[in-house]
Amino acid sequence: MTRCSSLILVIIACLSWPSEGFADGRTYFCNPALSVFCRNIHVGCAGETRIRTSPFDLTVYDAMARLYFHRMDVWMRASISKNADLIISLVGGRDWIRIAQDGRYSHRIYRNGIGAMSYGICETSD
Repeated sequence: MTRCSSLILVIIACLSWPSEGFADGRTYFCNPALSVFCRNIHVGCAGETRIRTSPFDLTVYDAMARLYFHRMDVWMRASISKNADLIISLVGGRDWIRIAQDGRYSHRIYRNGIGAMSYGICETSD
């Protein structure tokens, strides 16, 4: 095996290695940076909407999660993918949340066929 092919195998292993940071049973407490969703957040809030953001709590269970949105006073189920980031797909819709290893999150929703985004920070108690 050449040095290059060995390096490629190491890179592939690192990219596919499951994250230790997103352990089962861990709860995240997430707070949005803005009070409303935006049409785009990649540079700043472009296209402010009237849709209000909400703090939420997220508890991870294997390939599922439970979310509690404070402002809506509702629990929701979600499926998750644990890779470099934690990807949460809300059950029954196209909405998703991505939480990075450093706790930053982005939240994408779709209302009436139009997408909107928010972002913020998640913390965990452990």
